[in-house]
Order: sequence, then structure tokens, then C-alpha cells
Amino acid sequence: MANFGRFSPKPKQLPEDNGTRFGSASDATKELHEQFNDWSAAIPKYGQQVALALIAANWAIYGSRAAILSNPFSKWSIAVAVFYLGVNLAGVSWMTRQFSKRKLYADEDVARWKREYEASIGVETNWPYTAYIDGFGGFMRCVHTFAPLVSGALLLISLFWTAPPQPKPLPPAPPTPCTPDAIAGPQHIASINGFLPGSALETDDGGVNLRSEVTRAADTWISKRKTGQHGLLLIVGSTDRVGLGSSGKARFDANIGLAQARAQEVKTQLMSVVAEKGSQALPTADELLVLASGPAHSPAICPGCSPTQGYPEDRRVDIWAIWSSRSGANACPPGAK
Repeated sequence: MANFGRFSPKPKQLPEDNGTRFGSASDATKELHEQFNDWSAAIPKYGQQVALALIAANWAIYGSRAAILSNPFSKWSIAVAVFYLGVNLAGVSWMTRQFSKRKLYADEDVARWKREYEASIGVETNWPYTAYIDGFGGFMRCVHTFAPLVSGALLLISLFWTAPPQPKPLPPAPPTPCTPDAIAGPQHIASINGFLPGSALETDDGGVNLRSEVTRAADTWISKRKTGQHGLLLIVGSTDRVGLGSSGKARFDANIGLAQARAQEVKTQLMSVVAEKGSQALPTADELLVLASGPAHSPAICPGCSPTQGYPEDRRVDIWAIWSSRSGANACPPGAK
């Protein structure tokens, strides 16, 4: 005869053999309680082992977090198992607290405990437990049984689940070639002449032509920039062939140095006017070039020539702008080819 885990080949005998394996009704009741305790204790033990095994099985089958998250059944299988382990831990803590309270209750009044025992004989009651303890114990037996079963079922379903086909990503669009700047051509926007021989800044009219021409160049540059045009500013200084005196040689070394100095002085004044009228139009270092030019006339030098002689039209600074226009959104960045 099956004994559900415990079988005594030699049952306890009464002084007078009554032909049964139990000596009394109390012996049978005791065995029922023992079997119940053994089997109910096995449920949480095996439930926890199965939950841990299911978590490990999910990782062993799918191998990575991304693969598990892409399969909803595997993801929920692990979620149920982890939730079950958390509920079990909380339940054990709660039950421990309840048993501790019942123990203190029994120790506080032994006579009361005995009276409750006598009142429980032959009556269906929760004593020595409470209705809360018995109810929660039944709930936890269900949790220990069905949570691992649900987690395992989800794992089995995940093995046969096929992810819906994902649309193939479109190939990246080929880069749109940029459009180089359209060259609009050079424009002579200012001409400063009348520089005194050997001077980098002074003019024979007291600087009137210098100021007006610098202002005209600045206005032209700013207005063109406002229309979306870009350009390169060329400031070209030149001088004549009249030799420099001792002080001029000490400062400029040669006529080409004087020509460069004139161009630099005009550049300084031009940048000042542009910054005052429209600082957003200030040219960058890549948009500005200062050059020196030799004289246009090369007459023979005579020993008696005066320093004021020569060709005044060679003592000048010219400002040029080589314009280009950006070609919209596909314009090439500066320096691109």
C-alpha cells in the first residue's frame, strides 16, 4: 500500500493485534500530518530550484540580453521566474514573523494555550495557527506550484515563436556632390593714389581720397555679402622707382617694402570701416590677401632727378574683389574641391 514517501514495513502493534498497520487513530492522524508537512515543504524547495533552472535555461538557449529581449515569451519567462523568487522571499519573511508572534502568544499564558487546545479537540479549527497563517500558506503553495509552471510554459512557447519579418533597411542614399562656387569674376572696387614719395599713409590731398575710396570699397563689400555672394579681397600696394632716402631705407628696406606697407595701412582702415558698418561681413583670413606690386613705369634714372619727380600714378593702392556665389544647400564648404 502506497505511503507517499514513508513506509514502515513493521507497523506499530497494539498489545492485542487488531490486524491494521496503525496502532490507533492518533497514529494514523500523526502520519497524515507528517506526510502533509513533508510534501508541502518539498513544494517551495523544488519550485525555487525550477525557477533558477528556467532562468539559466533562457540564457543558455538565447545567449544574450538582446536575443532574450527580442523574444517576448523568453522575456516573460524570466520575468515570471524572478517575480516568483521575490514573492517567495517576502512570503518567508512574513510567515517567520507570524510564527514568532504565535510562539510569544503561547508563552504569555500557558493556561490559555491549554484551554484553546482542549477547545480544538474534535472541532475544525486553525489552532495552533491562525486563519491568516493557514490562508497565506495555501496561497504560497499555489504560487510555488504555478509560477514555475507558467515560466516553463513560456520558455517552451519561445522555442517555437518566430519573430515577424522586419523590413529591410533602405540602402543609404549616395552623398550628393557639392556644387563649387560659381566664379563671378573680379571687380575693381577702389583705387587710392597720390601717396607722397617715401610715405606709407600720407597723400597729397591730406587723405581725402584715401578715406572716400576705403568707404566705397567697404560699402561694396558689405552690399555684395548681404546678397549671398562671397569673394576674395585683394589689396595691392605699389610705388615708383624713386630711390628711398636713408630714413626710408631704414624703415622699409626697399621700394617693395614701402608698397607692402601702403597695402597694409589701407587694409587696416578698410577692416575698421567694415567692422563699424557691418561686422558680420568682416572677411576671414582666407578671404583677404595683401600684395605688393612693382612700378608700372621704369624710366632711366638721371643723377640730377628730384625725389619728388618720378611717376605719381605708380604710388597707389588698388582694392579688388574676386566674387563667387554659394550654390544653395549643396555648396561645397570652404576649401573643398
